[in-house]
Amino acid sequence: MEKIIGKRSPVNRASFIGAVLNYFVGYTFVFPLLGMFVSTVFFNFEGLAPVIAWVIYIGVLFVTLYLLFPYFKESWPNFSKDTTKNILWVLIFTFALIVVATVTSMIISLIFGPDTSINQQEVELITKAQPVQTFFAIVIFAPIVEELIFRGCLYRSLSSKMSTNSAMIISALMFGAVHILAGILTFNLRDIAFILVYGSMGLVFVKVYDNTQNIISCVLVHSLYNAISFAMMIGM
Repeated sequence: MEKIIGKRSPVNRASFIGAVLNYFVGYTFVFPLLGMFVSTVFFNFEGLAPVIAWVIYIGVLFVTLYLLFPYFKESWPNFSKDTTKNILWVLIFTFALIVVATVTSMIISLIFGPDTSINQQEVELITKAQPVQTFFAIVIFAPIVEELIFRGCLYRSLSSKMSTNSAMIISALMFGAVHILAGILTFNLRDIAFILVYGSMGLVFVKVYDNTQNIISCVLVHSLYNAISFAMMIGM
């Protein structure tokens, strides 16, 4: 297995900047606002019309893959050389992810009382209204885009410029922050506490990358965990 963590990123600076802007500025802020405007004007729809949401998801996914595909290309030899071992790691880390998410959620519930994050509440509502779109968003879109951005662009790039521990913490905190953005913007202290949950999950994803030295396994762990969560929401 070739060690790739700590090596120079296979993505050039222009692609790096483009992918980061596409996600953090476009997907997080600009595209949803434009989408809601278009939904109101052309579809007389309050909020984000499903068809517009599809356009955003597919567009962001396409741009991310176009700019950051070298991470997949670089990872393929490590993944394919020992597929069985990598699949086993995927199963082990998915279980670890479930444990980490459960324990950290319990800690927050003990301190603040039982409830879920705003992010989770929104996902559950959308699941009931648009199950197919939600499945695509959390089982396909999020694992690919978020792993390429947070473990690829951020962790992988930072690990070549600083200690892996520092890179790990920064990427995990940013992963957590994005998932509690609503709480941060509204100064909702209880929701901000969920950075413990999402940040801890971010650390698990980093460990997947470190142990397997390929981002494909990270995507598979993320996708499997979200698929289990989706099945639980559908069954509620």
